[in-house]
Amino acid sequence: MLNSLFSLIRRLPLGFTLLYLLLPIGVQAQNDFQFHKISEHCWLYTTWRDLGNTKFPANGMVVIHQHQALIVDTPWDTTHFQTLLDSLSNYQATPLAIVSTHFHDDRTAGLNFYRLKGIPTFSSVLTRQLCIEKGEPVAQHTFKSDTTFVVGNVRVHTFFPGAGHAPDNEVIYVENDKVLFGGCLIKSYEANNLGNLSDADLSSWPGSLQKLTDRFGEAKIIVPGHQGWQQPTSIRHSLLLLRSRPAEK
Repeated sequence: MLNSLFSLIRRLPLGFTLLYLLLPIGVQAQNDFQFHKISEHCWLYTTWRDLGNTKFPANGMVVIHQHQALIVDTPWDTTHFQTLLDSLSNYQATPLAIVSTHFHDDRTAGLNFYRLKGIPTFSSVLTRQLCIEKGEPVAQHTFKSDTTFVVGNVRVHTFFPGAGHAPDNEVIYVENDKVLFGGCLIKSYEANNLGNLSDADLSSWPGSLQKLTDRFGEAKIIVPGHQGWQQPTSIRHSLLLLRSRPAEK
């Protein structure tokens, strides 16, 4: 499968290219798994994890065209690794690869599962290094710098704006659809705090968000790593959360 994948690749500067799938409009939901279309080529999936007395959602994305699919991040709920593949097969979509946007387990938990299914897995070099250091699942393949996947006529870019929620948080931009998947660098407009700060760089985070605004100001849909995505105000809200956080003594 990997040989056929790389036979499709057209390199841009330090980049890879992949093919995708186009799915009909619809929504699937079962036992804390949701999968639904948000733009012409993008589908959002959501799983949940128990955090104390609360079930908390994590968002991933699939960009699809011509009966092939690229998965962005893996399900947080380990019981839904196969559910995601089943959702793709329902629409005759073959997963060509998975890209993890940073090293935390809400992005990487399923990498070993999908590797054993024969699906190539990708991350940045920094994410791979951090996964090894922290004992998280590791992607098979890496990219050293910003990378473009070309899928049919759909261009999908990875971009590293700098540290924030984590040292390695990448974002994904689907140029044709003007969809920005911000992962955990972007807090949802629904969030009332900055969440997990165990690996955060609070001084760099605002500048990294500003780079997103400067580079992807035309984005129509902005998807955070957790919670709601339907309003386009999540970057601004993230900056407000950072500015309102008490200064550390």
